[in-house]
Amino acid sequence: MKPYVYHEGMDYETQANGAYWERNMLALFLANQSNKLCEEMGISHNSGYFIHGEWEGWDRVISIQNGKYTFHIPNDFNIGHLEEIEPNWDGHTTEKKWNDVMEYCGIFLE
Repeated sequence: MKPYVYHEGMDYETQANGAYWERNMLALFLANQSNKLCEEMGISHNSGYFIHGEWEGWDRVISIQNGKYTFHIPNDFNIGHLEEIEPNWDGHTTEKKWNDVMEYCGIFLE
């Protein structure tokens, strides 16, 4: 896999796919970082991926912190050594997920 790098003159579709690639890499990074912290604390890993199969071509879900933050990823996205886990989505909506992320980062809704 090669990293996405923006270049002047890219068409919209390439840029959009690049934005998804960046989001997917950040989700993968967070999942691995979360597991590393768990390991350092001597507790079991709380992140991985599971198969959901809701959208054709996007059957896998990166799950962070026991399903609190989930991200569908394309089937061909390389997830390295992230382990497959049992589905553990906690039922959050996309809006709730991003509101939780904003609150965690100190960004509060007006």
